[in-house]
Amino acid sequence: MDFIRKIGNKEITVLVSPLILGVFIFILFNGFIKQKVIEQWGSILNYYPEIIDIEFSEKREKELNLELLQTVLNVRPYTVKTVEKIKTPQKPPPFYKVSFIYIGTNRYTIINGKLYSEGDRISPEERIIKISKEGVLLKGKWGERWIKFYDY
Repeated sequence: MDFIRKIGNKEITVLVSPLILGVFIFILFNGFIKQKVIEQWGSILNYYPEIIDIEFSEKREKELNLELLQTVLNVRPYTVKTVEKIKTPQKPPPFYKVSFIYIGTNRYTIINGKLYSEGDRISPEERIIKISKEGVLLKGKWGERWIKFYDY
């Protein structure tokens, strides 16, 4: 987001306009471009799309193959046995020890010997939502949970 603020709206327009123009031209001239590409590169790539000719002829009456008709009509739907999925036990949430909380203009805490502030990820599964003098609120894989601060 800082990158967008630094370069400004005019620069973004200049950077994005060729892309928008290219998409617009492709949409308008899609069939023409496709035809020209096939003409130019068809012999090199051995790509020649085939056009299927459909011929209509008079209706012919054939004898019905009763055996084939009976086998088609007697087909029973395929049944699939359902297998219950084995539930793997969810691992318990990790243990965190809050050893320090600082509340000033910004809020900081030391958990398991590392410094964190509000909004930081404490692990790939959890994020610090709030730091108060009672403890730290985490939100993530195990839902919202408080880690209480005990003065030892």
